[in-house]
Amino acid sequence: MAYEVKTTTIMVAVGALFAVYFPIAVWLKYSHAPQGPPGSVWKLIYFRKFDDSRIVFASYADKLRDVADTNGAPDRPPVILYEDGKPLGPAHSVHADIANFGHGRFSHWAKAGFIFSTSDNSDPRANG
Repeated sequence: MAYEVKTTTIMVAVGALFAVYFPIAVWLKYSHAPQGPPGSVWKLIYFRKFDDSRIVFASYADKLRDVADTNGAPDRPPVILYEDGKPLGPAHSVHADIANFGHGRFSHWAKAGFIFSTSDNSDPRANG
């Protein structure tokens, strides 16, 4: 009998936690208004396929070359890449990870420009 009471108490406590957690989680998801892009904003409009990957694209941004990653400073740029107002990432991703996993990973190199995938791995030239 003591075992049943203990199990019932635990189940009631877990149920109470879920009853509190889920409404708060839903409220936070819809009430959080992410800030827009800080600082200077540059719109990338020309995209090309990168290598033979179906999900990796490149866009050269000559004016941002000075803040690009280098071999000596691979995590250098203070750049955030946005898609429809939502930040992509993780930034400074390895190109193989961008090609294999996609979903918003990107890097920014002086000679290559932005190497990225969209959040849903679609073609930015066709998805609007």
